[in-house]
Amino acid sequence: MKKNVVVGTATYALVATLLGVAAAASVDIAGLPDIISTAATFFVVYPVALLIGQRVGRVSHLSLLFATLILVALISSFLVFSSDWVARPAGGSVGFADLVRVMGTWNLLKETAVFIIVPQIWLWLLNRLAANNSFKPTPLRGAA
Repeated sequence: MKKNVVVGTATYALVATLLGVAAAASVDIAGLPDIISTAATFFVVYPVALLIGQRVGRVSHLSLLFATLILVALISSFLVFSSDWVARPAGGSVGFADLVRVMGTWNLLKETAVFIIVPQIWLWLLNRLAANNSFKPTPLRGAA
């Protein structure tokens, strides 16, 4: 992999994680429904993180797929290990099978697919806008 792809994708992953945690925390503090946190992630966090990643380096569809898979695995591991850390003093334990059982297999697969597909759609859309020069303001035509 080229260095600029690694730098851009790593920047995307870091910014997406930080903005996602900030969005989730602010929604929890405000006492708003979880759907607002999900909408903020899909419509604010991913595009902003991709734009920053593309400004720093380059983000390809394959590198974005790998980064998203790694983020999903890390977030799932964090959920399991933090739940296990809370349950241990009470004599319990929590594993990945418990996460699947609580969320449901179909819901877990559906949410994972959405969290993998949505950044790909945003990357495609941002690349398409860049190809059409939609990020650049068009000059005024005619007499001013």
